[in-house]
Amino acid sequence: MLSQIAIKYPDSALSSGSAGRVKGGDRLPWVELKEGVDGQHDNYESILSLDWQVTCYGEASSDLEKVCKARKLALHTFAWIPVMKRAGLTQDTAYLIRPDGYIGLVESNQDSTAIGQYLEQHGIQPGNRSERSSAQRAFR
Repeated sequence: MLSQIAIKYPDSALSSGSAGRVKGGDRLPWVELKEGVDGQHDNYESILSLDWQVTCYGEASSDLEKVCKARKLALHTFAWIPVMKRAGLTQDTAYLIRPDGYIGLVESNQDSTAIGQYLEQHGIQPGNRSERSSAQRAFR
């Protein structure tokens, strides 16, 4: 049986960082949310846009909010609930999610400089679908 859930890319140039059981290159763990949390029932609803984005389970720092706004990265924050830890996520960690739902960067300190460097290194320009970066070409 082949399932996308079991596929991981830990050795990809687009995979960086780790926190808890989750590493860059892993598929974003699915988490069922309490009914009515921002109108979402699970954390996968936020990644349906198929664009680069950041998710944070807990609280996002003001620096993280600023870098996401400046880089046109959607930032999704979810109030921390115990099921997130069981899924392998770490509280207050920033996860840079690729358009395919895999994690590009895990940043446990929400380091906005590290996120900016990652985007620059890979030529990623979120929110600008008309320009294809080297990372986006790699998905083909």
